[in-house]
Amino acid sequence: MGHPIDLLRLGRVHTAAATAAIPGLACYLAGGTVLPVVLVTIGAFFHHAWGFSLNEVMDLDIDREVGALKDKPLVSGRVGKKEAYVLSTACLLISFCLFAGASLLSGVNVLVPLCLLLLSTIAGGIYDILGKRFILSDIFVALWMFFLVLSSASTVGNDGFAISVWAVVVLSSVHILFNNSVEGGLKDVENDRKCRVPTLAVETGCNYDNGKLTVTLPFFLWAVVLRGTFVAMASAFAYLISDMEGWGDWFTVLVSILGISLFVNALGFLREGGRFDRERLVRTFAVHEMASFALSLLVVLPTAGPIAGLVTLLVPVLWFVLVNRVIYGSEMSPKV
Repeated sequence: MGHPIDLLRLGRVHTAAATAAIPGLACYLAGGTVLPVVLVTIGAFFHHAWGFSLNEVMDLDIDREVGALKDKPLVSGRVGKKEAYVLSTACLLISFCLFAGASLLSGVNVLVPLCLLLLSTIAGGIYDILGKRFILSDIFVALWMFFLVLSSASTVGNDGFAISVWAVVVLSSVHILFNNSVEGGLKDVENDRKCRVPTLAVETGCNYDNGKLTVTLPFFLWAVVLRGTFVAMASAFAYLISDMEGWGDWFTVLVSILGISLFVNALGFLREGGRFDRERLVRTFAVHEMASFALSLLVVLPTAGPIAGLVTLLVPVLWFVLVNRVIYGSEMSPKV
């Protein structure tokens, strides 16, 4: 049996609370009471652990070729492949049971959320198993999040969703596509090139060599489209939600200004390139992630309310800081 720390690393639980907070928020916005929201949040936590532990198994042969990844639980041999499969499968089954429990408590047709969760699982499974074989497989990660959030909302009602729920669904999906294809692609571009993995960063000629980051124009334009879509959708949803809740145009203006600032900061960093050690690169991307997460929460704040908004923001951040310290020895710089 692997050491508990290695099992936590295998499921990448340091970021699981951030993943779980999004479906939990959607469930709350759809009208969920405390217990269903808690069950969905924990279920999403385990679904995250399933996806990332399976991903570790599927990437094992590639990770073995990368010296910088020699301390990973599976690569180092501290956790066996069979043990990882058992852990991954257990997490998946637990997530389905918890989503079913939330549906039964809410008195809705359990088949709807479970079918949506199955679609999420299929999308995540396609990425984990086949994602290293074709370009822009990151779309399946976005679909994993899309259906996971829809499933969470449907555990408390299947008759249509509020604008705020769709805001969480759309923004989280676009956000994770940017994170995976742009930031994740750049972070791993040299390792992926050595291992002949056809990511968008590799195929468009990006480089991260001896600490020098080079971003090509086609890749930069892809990042512009994704970031621009995120900001535009955030502003549009802010307008609709603020109008419905009576918050006024000032809220839309605030979200738009913050979104444009995020856009300029992230893409300015990519356009300039420069020299970065890998840890600084990962830390920079982590800050961008938190900023995007916070902006998404701000968009639905008029509907969610300040208490739900603060809980959804602070709990994942505190969890990340504490758990990342326990399993990696650093508060803000994730090793994975």
